[in-house]
Amino acid sequence: MNIMPRLWPAALALVAVVAAACGGTLSAPHTPTRTRPPSRAASTAARAGAVTATHHHVTGNGAWPRLLSLGITAAPMTFDGALVAPTVLPRGNSATVSITADTYSVAFYQCPTAEAVNSPAIGVGSCGTLASMAEAFGATRYSSSAALQQATVYQTPPGQPLPAPLLGGIMAQQWVAPGATAPLEVAWQNAGWHVVVAGPSAFATANQLAPVLAHYHWPSPTGLLTVDASGGTRHTSLAWAVGDTVYFTSSSHHPAHALAMAAAMKRYP
Repeated sequence: MNIMPRLWPAALALVAVVAAACGGTLSAPHTPTRTRPPSRAASTAARAGAVTATHHHVTGNGAWPRLLSLGITAAPMTFDGALVAPTVLPRGNSATVSITADTYSVAFYQCPTAEAVNSPAIGVGSCGTLASMAEAFGATRYSSSAALQQATVYQTPPGQPLPAPLLGGIMAQQWVAPGATAPLEVAWQNAGWHVVVAGPSAFATANQLAPVLAHYHWPSPTGLLTVDASGGTRHTSLAWAVGDTVYFTSSSHHPAHALAMAAAMKRYP
């Protein structure tokens, strides 16, 4: 049963290039230096894994990482909505940017040397390996409520779920394929958010995340958090709706990075 295509929100289609994640682990936290005290959400995200933020500020716009500001200003500002971006960038020294009237997407890469924004060298050669793919954020505006809901509402897989007790006293549900010993998917609800972890390492990853997410201050009252725990990967995406727009953050390697960016999202500039 191939359940992965159903998990990813439609809003993440813009950054499919960063969805092919490489392996990652939840490691000890590294608290980033900030220009202001970290929020409760950012502090919680840091506890989920290592978060090393980029803090090269742009003159006159010191709240934003330099690479992020360079990326956003490299493309014509045609997005017909509220442009929201994270004030922290956990990883990446090169960026690609796409902005249209209905969508925008900024993807970051950790290349051997820093490349110019939208450089043709990004995504190829040594800058196109799985290890170089880092973080992304963006948004999509939807013309129908049905399409918007599909991007942010969890669709349960077929079959009867089994109980899956997680650390912290959290009771989740798990779906196990016939004849399998490990769940293909573990899901639970945290406040108004659905958390979905899929893949052979779903249960172990869910146990790592559950205690942290119990204290995480979500960027929106409702949304969808998905983690691909296949083959040691930890590709993580958060998607939430504000009006007719679905915003997202994602990390190709570390759940903590996607959580940290979502916690630090604010109106740009």
